[in-house]
Amino acid sequence: MSKIAYINNKFIKFNNAKVHIEDRGLQFADSVYEVIVIFNQKLIDFDFHIKRLKYSLKELDIKYKINKKLLKKIFFILIKKNKTINGIIY
Repeated sequence: MSKIAYINNKFIKFNNAKVHIEDRGLQFADSVYEVIVIFNQKLIDFDFHIKRLKYSLKELDIKYKINKKLLKKIFFILIKKNKTINGIIY
């Protein structure tokens, strides 16, 4: 299992990652997620997943701007911090 998570613009211990009780996604189930495979420390089909994520957000009318470059950087930091060779990122 992962040891480090990224939440609220910070890398934190996985066990300390929490969602606030008033989070809209928690209260009303407004959510979208993607699962990206990591194989040999590489993100598989990253661009496809971002495209699908944007589509899903649009379909639910969730306004969110995705910075692909920053997201990819965050993912690679998570891969490094967790020493992940093969796995997944939600």
